[in-house]
Amino acid sequence: MNKTKPVIRVLLIVLLVVVLIMSGLWLFYPPQQNAPASSGPTYNEVQVLAQQLNFPQISEDHEIGTTESIVNDDAANAESIHYPVLGIDSIDQKIKQKVDDIKAEFERQKAEFAAKDPNLQSELLVEYSSYVMGEHTASVVLSYDYNFSSLAHPDAQVDTLVFDLKEEKQLTLDDVFQGDYRPVLSKLAVQQFEQSDLYKEAVQEEQFQAAINDPETFQKFALKDGNLLLYFDKYQLFAGSYG
Repeated sequence: MNKTKPVIRVLLIVLLVVVLIMSGLWLFYPPQQNAPASSGPTYNEVQVLAQQLNFPQISEDHEIGTTESIVNDDAANAESIHYPVLGIDSIDQKIKQKVDDIKAEFERQKAEFAAKDPNLQSELLVEYSSYVMGEHTASVVLSYDYNFSSLAHPDAQVDTLVFDLKEEKQLTLDDVFQGDYRPVLSKLAVQQFEQSDLYKEAVQEEQFQAAINDPETFQKFALKDGNLLLYFDKYQLFAGSYG
């Protein structure tokens, strides 16, 4: 027997913007002009302190799961990783595999940069949000930064996982919508960005038009409070000049 797919009202299109708390930003990037001239914590010591303190707080964005953390004390190669454990083995394995994939890519890039810079410093920061919708649908959003001392700015990315907890199945948008839904999502995304003073002119540019009409664009999503949240990677829709 075929199951009827739930139809979700699309109310919100979310452009991923990674925002760092200013105090945390200062800890990781202390102003050089304010560094103490005499004895005091070194940059590396401050960096270690920062990653040790970087534990997520219970918030409205952690609706399901207990936090599992991987935090090291290596000042030159700091890792602060936090992800949810939902208590369902098959689903927890998928979440852990995604975390392992993120870490593996970080190690690959670190080795590549280290080959050119023997004094390389690196940071991997992984945080999460988790949402519940209905009786058995859960979404996990993993936001992470790859940061290397040879980069001008951290590389901010996002991955999403949506699960049917009852069936222990990972969901795609094809499981959520009926029919050809992608043109509708494209139209809604365009309307959303046209209302933004920052992006309204960019929607006519070739990069945006190509991306918004690419079926692969709408792969990262979450379900929350009857809403569909779409996530886009940095530079996926707009050039870096748009912020």
